[in-house]
Amino acid sequence: MDTSSDPPLWRRLLDTARRRWVLALVLFGVLAGLGAAYSLSIPTQYTATGVMSFQPREGVSEGRDLTALLASRYPAVVAGETAVGRAAIAAGVTPSEVSAGLASEVQPATLNMVVTVTLPNATQALAASQSLYLSASAANDTDPYLEALQTESPTSVVAVAGIPTVVLLAAVVLLSALAAVLVTLFVDQLLVRSP
Repeated sequence: MDTSSDPPLWRRLLDTARRRWVLALVLFGVLAGLGAAYSLSIPTQYTATGVMSFQPREGVSEGRDLTALLASRYPAVVAGETAVGRAAIAAGVTPSEVSAGLASEVQPATLNMVVTVTLPNATQALAASQSLYLSASAANDTDPYLEALQTESPTSVVAVAGIPTVVLLAAVVLLSALAAVLVTLFVDQLLVRSP
């Protein structure tokens, strides 16, 4: 089959655009609208972090390994139902939201416990983190072996880095335009070939 007389690709694209501009426009609008709605619905997350350090109480001469073992129970105290419930009340969210955004661990080398709470609202993240920090501190008041030192109480909130909304929206527009063009070309080819 001789294709030398076929028009160039740009000409075929232009002809298709003239014939099916309504379809292309509708597809672009629907795809861009759905993508933009999704991009704008992604909440910004905020993180509040507190650090508490542990050391043996005065007069207690426990080895470093035992001290690390005793300190390892505090993340469980922080993640416990009572502490999480109080934090949820303080933040005005549900306990499951606090649990989902909670991370706490004792770093064995330093005996520092890092408590981090991530929530969609900066004020809520800070309130929940402060409440959990206070729960760990209160649990330490009755600990005969370890003394908790207030290394860094939660006082500030950091926005969790993610893809900026402007970049997401630009990608949505570009991908929507590309998808609309491809689908329009495909539909045009089907309709042109059908008898």
